[in-house]
Amino acid sequence: MSGRIVLLDSGPLGMVTTPKAKSPIYQECKLWFNSLGNKGYTVLLPEIADYEVRRELLRAGKMVGVRRLDQLNWTLDKKNIVCVLFTQTIIEINFT
Repeated sequence: MSGRIVLLDSGPLGMVTTPKAKSPIYQECKLWFNSLGNKGYTVLLPEIADYEVRRELLRAGKMVGVRRLDQLNWTLDKKNIVCVLFTQTIIEINFT
């Protein structure tokens, strides 16, 4: 994992998983998201963000968005953010 990390919140995650959105803000978000790997960022998907977006997509019957979210889950590190922070704290305590 690189030193530069982006944690996707439910807002940007929802924009990235909306494939047909034509709004400029959605398009800018998708461009930003797609550029992160080339810039050396590690993108993490907090489980709570996945849950929030998935719940809304299912409620709205947007199965294409659910499939896109599933695809992202295969490509991103899905993390329980509490565990990530706890582990990082332990590492910092032990090595500083």
